[in-house]
Amino acid sequence: MRGTVERIRVEKSDNEHVPLLESVKYMLSNRAMIALMAAALLLIFAQMFAGAVNAYLYKDYFNNTTALSILAFQNVPVLIAAPFVPSICDKFGKKKVCGSLLVVTTVVYVIMFLMHITNPYVFVAMSVLAMFGNGVFGLMVWSFITDIIDDIQVKTHTREDGTVYTGYMFARKIGQALSGLLPAVVLAATGYVTATSGQAITQSAETLNNIYGVATLAPAIGNGLIAVILLFFYPLSGKVSKQNAKILEERRLKGEM
Repeated sequence: MRGTVERIRVEKSDNEHVPLLESVKYMLSNRAMIALMAAALLLIFAQMFAGAVNAYLYKDYFNNTTALSILAFQNVPVLIAAPFVPSICDKFGKKKVCGSLLVVTTVVYVIMFLMHITNPYVFVAMSVLAMFGNGVFGLMVWSFITDIIDDIQVKTHTREDGTVYTGYMFARKIGQALSGLLPAVVLAATGYVTATSGQAITQSAETLNNIYGVATLAPAIGNGLIAVILLFFYPLSGKVSKQNAKILEERRLKGEM
């Protein structure tokens, strides 16, 4: 622009840009990143799959869609607990807290399957309890991403925010795609008969029982797998994350970043 003089010159470093293939290669070889991508895929799948199947469960098995509308408030307990979750995770570690709550979620869904509940409001109450662990993990997942970015920076001296977020969002998209495809396939496998020309269809007792089984066991399996991933495969415990944060802070103070 005419009439202006740039007085501040920023010298570009030869190491400013990290090759894309190198970033992707390291991301796919990073155990924490792979674990989070798998957990993110299962998280979205479990949430959206359950939502899709519940529509048929309450309409056909319970014959009560009013209870389904009440289920929309299932995340209220998570919102109430949200202000306290970060401090609890900071004390015990996100990995341990979220993993343990997801174990509880899995156990509750298995109990629901075994009880074969016929009262829709009892089912709603237990679903709210079951979804608490899933909701807490969904709340804290962004903090897991920050820990992974810090871990990569500690090991490589490069901050791969964009690469890590891209990998996470890619896993979410896969989960969304599967949750849109599989409910229809699974529903057909249960023997569900779709109404045509507006006529009323009464599903068989076997089909209704199958739908109930899918609505309880599928979330149990999905959340159980997430718990296993966090507790046994995700390597960044609370202690490791705090050590990484301390290392990065020391580098900032020394001007190494």
